[in-house]
Amino acid sequence: MKVTILCLFLTLIMIRSMLGAATSNQHTHNRRILEDLKEDPKTNTNSYESFDFSSVMVDDEPPEKIDPNKPYNLGPKISDWDEQRQTWLQNNPGFPNFIRPDKPRVLLVTGSSPKPCESPVGDHYLLKSIKNKIDYCRIHGIEIFYNFALLDAEMAGFWAKLPLIRKLLLSHPEIEFLWWMDSDAMFTDMVFEIPWERYKDKNMVLHGWNEMVYDERNWIGLNTGSFLLRNSQWALDLLDTLAPMGPKGKIRDEAGKVLTRELKGRPVFEADDQSAMVYILTTQREIWGDKVYLENHYYLHGFWGILVDNYEEYIEKYHPGLGDHRWPLVTHFVGCKPCSKFGDYPLERCLKQMDRAFNFGDNQVLQMYGYSHKSLASRRVVKIRNETSTPLDVKDDLGLLHPSFKAVKVST
Repeated sequence: MKVTILCLFLTLIMIRSMLGAATSNQHTHNRRILEDLKEDPKTNTNSYESFDFSSVMVDDEPPEKIDPNKPYNLGPKISDWDEQRQTWLQNNPGFPNFIRPDKPRVLLVTGSSPKPCESPVGDHYLLKSIKNKIDYCRIHGIEIFYNFALLDAEMAGFWAKLPLIRKLLLSHPEIEFLWWMDSDAMFTDMVFEIPWERYKDKNMVLHGWNEMVYDERNWIGLNTGSFLLRNSQWALDLLDTLAPMGPKGKIRDEAGKVLTRELKGRPVFEADDQSAMVYILTTQREIWGDKVYLENHYYLHGFWGILVDNYEEYIEKYHPGLGDHRWPLVTHFVGCKPCSKFGDYPLERCLKQMDRAFNFGDNQVLQMYGYSHKSLASRRVVKIRNETSTPLDVKDDLGLLHPSFKAVKVST
C-alpha cells in the first residue's frame, strides 16, 4: 500500500510538470504570433479596404523568359484535321456536331486575366458580363467556356485568344462552331437566334462591311470582339497565318508599323488581331475571302456609344428577337476597359451605361419569373406579375419560359 501511494504521488507530480511545460510552450507560441503580427502591420487587419493585396498576388514563379530569335508557332502543324474530326464524329455518335438539322453544336468562349482587375470595380462588371453570357447560352442551348489562364506568354494582350481557340477546337471535335466574345461585350437580345442556315458554306462570321474591308482597307471595317469560327482545317490554317504577327516585343511592334502603313485610319500602335484580320483578307482575299461572311444585318457586334442611350426607345417601339439596330443582339463596350486603371472614355459614363446594358438584357430573363428592374439605371427589381396557382398557363410573350424552348425566329 505504501509503495502504491508513493507511485501515485510521483505520477501526479510528473503530470503536473508536463502540463506546466505545455502551457509554457503555448504561451511562447502565442507570444511569437503576436510579435510577428506587430512586425508586419499589413497582415494585422481584417479590413479589405486597407489590406495590401499585392502581398498575396505575387506569383511563386519568376516571369517566363522569351527568346526573340526563336521562330513562333501555335503548335505542331496539323494538315488533316477535317479527316481526323470526321472519323472522331463517326466513332462517337453520342456527340453529334449538329443538335438538330438547323442548329449546330456551339461553344461560346470568353475570359479575363488571371489577376484581379486594376480597377476596384472591374471584377464586379466582369461578373455581370459572364452572368449575362451564361443566361443567353442557357436559353439557346450553347455550351460556354470561361478562360482564366494565359496559355502562351508571348501572345498576351490582343492575341491571347489565338492559342486558346486553337486548343479548344482540337479538344472539342464535337463542336461545329466556336463563338468568341470579349469580356466587355454583353448580350442585349436574349431571344435572337443566330441564322445558322445562312452560314452553311462559310467558315467564319464577323460583324463588318465588304466595302470598308475590301475597297477601303479600313482597319475598323470589321470587329473581332465577337465572331463565329467553324471547327475545321480552314480555321487552323487561318490561326497559323495570323499568329506570326502576335509575339510581343519587336515582332509585334514591327507588324504594327506595317498594318498602320497599309490600312486606312489606323493609329500607330502594336499589331492587333483585328487589323491583322483586315490585312489578311485584303492581301489574300483569294485564299480566305470566299469562306468569310461579313455580317451587318444584325449586331453580332454593336458599338455601345450609338446604342445605350436608345434602349428606352427600343422598349417602346420594338421587341426582342430582332437583333439589329431596333434591338441589338450584342452591345460591345469597346474602349471602356472596366478592368484597367484607364480607359478611352470617361469612367462614370462607361460604368453607368454598362449597368444599363446589363439591366436591359437581364430584364428579358427576369420577366420569365415575373420581375423586372425598376428602371434600366436601377439594381432594384419589382414584381410585374402576380403569383398564380396555374403557372404553366401564364402567357409567355418572349418564348423563354419552358424547358422545350426553341429560339423564336421573328420576321424582319
